[in-house]
Amino acid sequence: MGLLAIAEGDIISFVITNNIILNPQVVLKSVGIGFNITQLKYHPNNDGFLVVYGNKQCLIVSLDLQTFPNSNQVNLQNVKVLQTIKVDLMLEQLGGGLYIVD
Repeated sequence: MGLLAIAEGDIISFVITNNIILNPQVVLKSVGIGFNITQLKYHPNNDGFLVVYGNKQCLIVSLDLQTFPNSNQVNLQNVKVLQTIKVDLMLEQLGGGLYIVD
């Protein structure tokens, strides 16, 4: 069981992975980003940070991943978005032909 971030247009939806098989309608939280998302990546060492980027925009979504008392297991039912942090890459100022690629 884990937390999956799904992008559709300019919306990120967070879903618990075992719920996709049992009930695909279960979405914990949805967040509007304001631009068309091309890719999402969790920080490799900290699942509390999700990098979201489009063709020219980038931001970091900070998640509150609370753990169960006396455990290291994350309580996925209580995931909260703490903040979104815009990263200005200034691609518009650097020229018209620059885009984010993976």
